[in-house]
Amino acid sequence: MPDVADLTFELLKRMQADLADVKREQLSMGVRLSSIEQHLAANQVEIARLSSDVAHMKEDLAKIKRRLDLVDA
Repeated sequence: MPDVADLTFELLKRMQADLADVKREQLSMGVRLSSIEQHLAANQVEIARLSSDVAHMKEDLAKIKRRLDLVDA
């Protein structure tokens, strides 16, 4: 019958392997999270650009309406 030290050693080896798996998965999740954050930042920049474009179009439309006397002065 194996002694307690051998059983404990085997258990610790399995726990160490499981911990290594958890660390690898955590690293992978960190990389994925970083990628998501980069995409979100890019989307925010694009939304800001589109918002600015719409604001400029509204200004242009207002000028056109004034020139055509389509708005009340």
